[in-house]
Amino acid sequence: MAVDVPVVVIEAGHVVPVATMRARSALSSWERTVGMRAVAPAEEKRPALDTVKAEELDRDGRTRRDRVMQIERVLHLARGKLDLGDAAVVGDVRAMLAEVYALERANVADPEAPTLVAEVLRAQARCELLAGDTAAATALRTRADLLDGGRLIGISEGAAPIATASPRVRVELVAPAAGEGELHVVIDGDDRVVAGSSRLPWELVPGEHHVRATIRSAEGESLLDARWFDVAASGAEIHLRSARIAAENPCSREKLERAALASAAAPGCALWARVAPMRSDVVEVSLCSAAGCAEPTRWAAPSLMPVAPAVKPSSSVGSWTWIALAGAAVVGGSVAAWRLGAFDRPAAPPPTWHWEGAK
Repeated sequence: MAVDVPVVVIEAGHVVPVATMRARSALSSWERTVGMRAVAPAEEKRPALDTVKAEELDRDGRTRRDRVMQIERVLHLARGKLDLGDAAVVGDVRAMLAEVYALERANVADPEAPTLVAEVLRAQARCELLAGDTAAATALRTRADLLDGGRLIGISEGAAPIATASPRVRVELVAPAAGEGELHVVIDGDDRVVAGSSRLPWELVPGEHHVRATIRSAEGESLLDARWFDVAASGAEIHLRSARIAAENPCSREKLERAALASAAAPGCALWARVAPMRSDVVEVSLCSAAGCAEPTRWAAPSLMPVAPAVKPSSSVGSWTWIALAGAAVVGGSVAAWRLGAFDRPAAPPPTWHWEGAK
């Protein structure tokens, strides 16, 4: 997988876009060789909020609906296998559940995330019960109950462990001002509206939990924060903020362009590149870090081998000519094979039938 590297292209003392530079093919040679991908630097400031899209694509190109349906299908298949009570299926079911567990954990902004992860944990608990590890099954079910508030255990899921009352601790959520909209905070499925105060008290059992905060206004719903978080026995304080927005971008377009024009380092940016076109098919690339830039290397556009045009028959007469040539090739090949002795073998004798009477 190629690594994205912010690139600044300097041509005749001016910054030019990466996509329109005249030596783009030469830069492609550098990308393929070093396993990097030239991208335009991001802006200094980004929007404060990201609009929530119902059909937002994940890294593998799936929509949220497709992702949820895939997890539900895997859960249905896993439950069917576990209902048979055969310990031989534990390994396969564990692998299936591990894949969808990682999938939904990565998509923490899904409203269904705590519920789906909890159901996967309960299915994993059934695997451990079938394998004979009661302690692991109890721990998995306890984690699931914290994420969705718990549910009744089905008949085929085995007996539920005896629950012990865990003391709740105080958790304070510090929220930014919602502006014109309403701030909605959902923890483990419990939805509350934050109004009037930026500090929202909550009581939770120590362990892992899920929070999703959105701002709802006339324009729609905007995601503020979504994450998994741990609560210690002494409580916790959670500062809600935009999960996707950095306060400062050390590799911003403004910073990198200033550094590239001055042939200097960009403090704080771990990896970027300065590109200078030398002629129409050659570029000079300097790979830079926060400490400085390496010596430039030159990259040329790949040379192309001329390809002879394919000859096609232009008329019916030409078509018959090609057919005749093909037939001649077949006949010539057969003659050559005959001369090499490929057909010199004794003929098979005719079949002989013998009557042996009735038996």
